[in-house]
Amino acid sequence: MQPRSQPPKIDEVKSSVVRISVKNWAEFVSEFSKQYLNLNCQGSKYLKVNKMLTPMIDASASEYWLFHGCSKQTVCKLTHEGYDPRVSNLDGMFGGGFYLAANSSKSNQYIMCPNCKRNSIFTGIRCKCRNQEEMEFQILIYRALLGDLHIVVDYDPKKYRGKGKDRIRRAPIKANNNNVYDSVLAEKQKYGGNKLKYREIILYESYQAYPEYVVTFKRSAANVRVPACGDDLLNKCYDFLTNRAE
Repeated sequence: MQPRSQPPKIDEVKSSVVRISVKNWAEFVSEFSKQYLNLNCQGSKYLKVNKMLTPMIDASASEYWLFHGCSKQTVCKLTHEGYDPRVSNLDGMFGGGFYLAANSSKSNQYIMCPNCKRNSIFTGIRCKCRNQEEMEFQILIYRALLGDLHIVVDYDPKKYRGKGKDRIRRAPIKANNNNVYDSVLAEKQKYGGNKLKYREIILYESYQAYPEYVVTFKRSAANVRVPACGDDLLNKCYDFLTNRAE
């Protein structure tokens, strides 16, 4: 049962952050989480052991901050109109869903050069524009409700993407009943996945996420730093995002 509602490794240097507020989001999360009070959600237990790189906001709804990369034109549409899975690209590994990532570097691969419109997974990486380190890019940070999520370790394209007219447009059906999972987590190789280097999270309903932050940044290959302690970094990210001024 679900509630009704509408490339190259780089160092990402933050330039600015804009926060988008939704007045009724907290109330909606509370309603969303009520359906899981008496359920044994294995996905939530799984993530307690195999943690996300991004902070968890609300354990009762498996709510996380996650990244989404796209063109600046799509950023504008997503922040003003929201995402619509009904018109999603069906050629993705998990069909017509909305794709998010815990790694900003993963989402960054989908952000094209604002000048030549290249240098991304979908448009090719042969960008020869000058002064690339002076260009500004945008990435979205979503608040996403994963709910009861389906973990994919052994990826099978016939099952998860489909073929022809039978392309997938929803999460898998649960084994013990006719209800579907709320989301899909495609596991990375580090945790036993057979396909992906980085985790991907796929949503199939428009009400499950909203873009809380638009981050404008510049790319630079200089001064690449060794990653900080994971737990310490999570705490810093959580404090920054929760205390960010409106």
